[in-house]
Amino acid sequence: MEILVGKTAGFCYGVKRAVDGAKNEIENSKDHVYCLGEIVHNKQVINDLEEQGIKFIENIEDAKGTTIIRAHGVPKEIYEDAKKKNIELKDYTCPNVLRIHKIVEDYSQKGYFVFLCGSSKHPENLGTISHCNKNSYIIEKEDDTFKALEKLEKEGKGLFIYNLGTGKGYSVLDMVKAFEKSTGKKVAYKIAPRRAGDIATCYSDPQKAKNELYWEATKTLNDMCKDSWKYIQNRKK
Repeated sequence: MEILVGKTAGFCYGVKRAVDGAKNEIENSKDHVYCLGEIVHNKQVINDLEEQGIKFIENIEDAKGTTIIRAHGVPKEIYEDAKKKNIELKDYTCPNVLRIHKIVEDYSQKGYFVFLCGSSKHPENLGTISHCNKNSYIIEKEDDTFKALEKLEKEGKGLFIYNLGTGKGYSVLDMVKAFEKSTGKKVAYKIAPRRAGDIATCYSDPQKAKNELYWEATKTLNDMCKDSWKYIQNRKK
């Protein structure tokens, strides 16, 4: 039997940083080291760290010494609670998560309303939403979308608008040629005069999404046509 391990298998950067940090805290501490929540979704790793001396807790009130903040991060209130208890925190929140915290906090303070899509119970989401004040809503399922929009109408003072495209426009003829190239199928068409109201040129700039959300489109028009054709073929089966 041949077992192939993907080159990206294992911990992501943030979790590896937190696990390595936890081991370092164990080696350099004479007292118990606590960790607020399981540091990774892996029982073998958790058991190994427990054997080395880490105590996993679910509430900061249970901490009695140095406490690790895992890669997911925590609600911002935790830092204040730890300060009141004189608990030393070793913060291993993933830098990417902290960046998101900063983004939502900045926009929330400007009056924008933030929609967060994901589980309302996931620790990373709980940490992020704590930086939004009341100008936020967690969308877990389809029905939540309408509730979120209702809250936006009642309480929201701002709205994020991003262009999540490639920044390159395509004509109908571009679409036809891409579809033919992607599927090997010929599309019948004819060139006709411009319709009344058709614009000659359009522009879009996706830089805001790239700069603020660190997101940019990676798929091409050909990719889209291939996927569309594959979907149609699969429906016929």
